[in-house]
Amino acid sequence: MRISLSVEDIGAPFARRAWIAEIIGYDEKFKYARKFLKPNVDYSDANSVGSRGVYKYYWLETGKIYEVSSPQTWRRTDRYFCCVDESGDLMRLDSDEMDGMIRKRERWLGVSQGVLTSVDGPAPTSTVFFIEGYNEKTDRD
Repeated sequence: MRISLSVEDIGAPFARRAWIAEIIGYDEKFKYARKFLKPNVDYSDANSVGSRGVYKYYWLETGKIYEVSSPQTWRRTDRYFCCVDESGDLMRLDSDEMDGMIRKRERWLGVSQGVLTSVDGPAPTSTVFFIEGYNEKTDRD
């Protein structure tokens, strides 16, 4: 299932703070490895300088974990982890729940601390995970 999530990009046009990233595993420097999603941007409600009313729309899919940075005011930003359940509802996750989901995926693959990415399988509801940078011909032995 796929849902659309909109985030208002509040602030100076040169310092955008609204973004959504798919969590693809662990990272030594930033704790989580992220793949930033490209939004569809709507300026139809924007003010003359673009500091308010600029909306970014993202497609989120079931079976993936996301981190959201959503500015609420000029000074406060709501950052949270989430996923989409089978009924299409957005569920917020705490870091323990998210770590459990990543570890479960890694155990299923037999990987420890690897960077995982996802690729849609043949059916719309199936998801297959693989390790980024893995080459079957050279890394098999």
